Amino acid sequence: MVFILVVGPTVFLLGSFSEGIDYYLTNFFTLTFNTHAYEPESQPWFFQWTILYWAWWISWAPYVGLFIAKISRGRTIREFIDNTLKDNQ
Repeated sequence: MVFILVVGPTVFLLGSFSEGIDYYLTNFFTLTFNTHAYEPESQPWFFQWTILYWAWWISWAPYVGLFIAKISRGRTIREFIDNTLKDNQ
């Protein structure tokens, strides 16, 4: 990434990055809570995106589960839950 930033179009990359951050922060609530209730032409995309998002999580769940199992090796379920709850408090 540093190589592309130095060798590539640096001003364009930094400008588009800062503009993207600004757009996201400015429109955070609109982007987060828009369910396209009053835009029926956008609803098919919205519902398809939701299904894609579910599929993505379902496909990655085994990998995440294996990772947690790997780092929790040798612990009991009770120890794992206790440590997880302590980290969240």
